Amino acid sequence: MDQAIQSFSRNVFEALIRQNTSAILFLNEYGHIIDCNESASKLFGYSQKELSELEFHHLFSRKTVAALLEKFNSAKKGQSMYGSATASHKDDYTFQIDIQLEPNVENNRVKSVMLTATDKRSQQRLDELSLMEELELFRHMVELSPKGMVIHQHGIIKYANSSALKTLQEDELIGLDIFSFIHEDYRPLSAKRALEIEKGNKLDFVEMKMTLRNNKDIFVDIGGSPILFNGQNMRLAMFRDVTSRKVIEQNLRESEERYQKLVEMSPDPVMVLMAGKIKYINAAGVAAFGFKAYADMIGTTLFDYITEQDQYGLIDKVNRLLQEEEYTIELIEQTMLRRDGSSFVAEGKAMGIYFEDRPAIQIVFRDITIQKKLEQALKRSEEKYRLIAENMTDLVSIMDEDGVFSYLSPSYLQVLGYEPEALEGTSLFKLAHPDDLMSNMVSFSEMIDSSETKTVEYRHKHMYKGWIWVEAKGTPFYDEEKQDWRILVVTRDIEKRKQLQDKLNELAYYDELTGLAKRTLFIEQVNRSLKESKLIIRKLALIYMDLDKFKVVNDTFGHAAGDELLKQFAGRVQSCLRDSDVMARQSGDEFTILVSDIKDENVVENIVKRISQSLERPFQIGSHRLMITASLGVATFPRDGETYQELLHHADKEMYRQKENK
Repeated sequence: MDQAIQSFSRNVFEALIRQNTSAILFLNEYGHIIDCNESASKLFGYSQKELSELEFHHLFSRKTVAALLEKFNSAKKGQSMYGSATASHKDDYTFQIDIQLEPNVENNRVKSVMLTATDKRSQQRLDELSLMEELELFRHMVELSPKGMVIHQHGIIKYANSSALKTLQEDELIGLDIFSFIHEDYRPLSAKRALEIEKGNKLDFVEMKMTLRNNKDIFVDIGGSPILFNGQNMRLAMFRDVTSRKVIEQNLRESEERYQKLVEMSPDPVMVLMAGKIKYINAAGVAAFGFKAYADMIGTTLFDYITEQDQYGLIDKVNRLLQEEEYTIELIEQTMLRRDGSSFVAEGKAMGIYFEDRPAIQIVFRDITIQKKLEQALKRSEEKYRLIAENMTDLVSIMDEDGVFSYLSPSYLQVLGYEPEALEGTSLFKLAHPDDLMSNMVSFSEMIDSSETKTVEYRHKHMYKGWIWVEAKGTPFYDEEKQDWRILVVTRDIEKRKQLQDKLNELAYYDELTGLAKRTLFIEQVNRSLKESKLIIRKLALIYMDLDKFKVVNDTFGHAAGDELLKQFAGRVQSCLRDSDVMARQSGDEFTILVSDIKDENVVENIVKRISQSLERPFQIGSHRLMITASLGVATFPRDGETYQELLHHADKEMYRQKENK
């Protein structure tokens, strides 16, 4: 520091003294003022010329002169002196100042003394202004706080902010009893907490139910602490409405329960494969393979139930499903082996899913052994086929290459309400839903061209019930008698199964823990938005983010705390987004956000800023308050990529670059 000071030029020192807001006087060894700055002239009311004709003690009241002279003599001996004094203004009034006397030493001899004087009145005004600013800032913070804040004395409300009024749905709260809003089931807990706060203890946030004066119940997170208000000891209660969160949690629990019940009660077998092994199978599946207990099949491989020659083709299908970015539904027809060695033909749909956050295959199938035997019998003899078909509940029909019926089984009357004879000569396509017509015609044409069996699902017109979902399996065959190609179609009512599948698919699209979209649904929405953005030439952005050091939370506080943190994190980030934005959970603690329809360049920047600001508040996980940060990367279409994978890759790189810089 000394070396730095010595390097300053005289001009620098003169500028510092001249521009200083404190009064500075230079005194010789006799106390005469030999120089001063403009601030000294303003403080004491004398011109600089007048000051140069005075001794410094003439600027102070007689009561403080003796003490000042003593400090001056000490300064002449090389000591730095500090203190307060009463100064006299040229206009004959006094005021208080703080003084400092510093000796100017040259060649081990005090040559002069520098006296610095600061007006206490200015400092006091600054302190008062600072206090007023702090109070005003605090008032704004309280008023703008999203949490309801109530100050009460023995329960009687003395102050309430706007969030409290909004939460409790009141125009005025002052004078009301805060405890009257506590639901009766929570009053014992509230009374116990009231005793704690009377002892001067702060209250952690807990979940309670409150009853509004319109008899509506809400859930809140509520905490409190002692506070001094208007000079009196009072109590501060802070609360936030979490009813929506409770509803989401309840819906998630109910959704999970419905999903489990739907799968368990499904008449069709359902299984989940992971790494080739069965991780789950419902009761219908256990029975289909001839087992009695669920545990007998868990951990076994699907290949334990198929012949060796069929294994290679099935392996290719499994690998293809696992490599797809989106759910791919693939129809599988496979001969399966039961526990006792007997076999059956299974027809099912397999699709790639995530199970316990890992890639898996879900298969829903049914036993079509009888149907397959019937098809074989029909090919051998149309007459035998008629005898069997007339006793089936499935719909059996024969049509020409134009789709015109020449035969319909009696079950058409029972299932669809039509007399079979009334539909003979009618085209199949007149009975298909308009939205399904094009796909039906394409499938029909492919079947004719390839001479292979084709299965389609579509909505068929019912005589009385409107449209119902059916599954039709068409097989081309050559009619020896008529010397022409015909189509054998076996159709069945799948309305109930379709409803069940729709429910299962819907539940499979959303994360059970956070309620956010799963990765597959997110990919579909990104691809849809990319198509729209390319058409209307508009930007969109993909944000990739994960929690920093989330593993530490799991290892330290347990997985239950980690799950709660993920739910709170998801909710907090969602509150920073627009209604049109989509947030999804990729896996573990990784999340993605789709920001579409970007009209303003600042939209994404503002969202990122809001997310960052929201994470500055701690998370309340049980009795622990955790400060959590997150790393995020942003990719913008079309600048950083034009496909989902390109945008994800860029955002991922940006996220890890940010993480490395922390």
